[in-house]
Amino acid sequence: MSVQAKPTNTKPHATKDSSSHSYGIVRFLADQQQYHPVFGKVQSPAEVKVFAEARMTAELHAFEQQFGPSGKPSSS
Repeated sequence: MSVQAKPTNTKPHATKDSSSHSYGIVRFLADQQQYHPVFGKVQSPAEVKVFAEARMTAELHAFEQQFGPSGKPSSS
């Protein structure tokens, strides 16, 4: 039984065929002004900041509920 050597360059290459997935990805990555599709409402930077701060506050509150203000697990 003989073993055939595999080609060393097995990466998919981009072609100019618009149906090629790799070509579309290469074009997307090359165009920094293009954004990924967003489903639902687009949020302003101010809204994103408000929601991030609210999420962090909720996480800190949950941490304090679990561990107390000292940061050590409560003995219950």
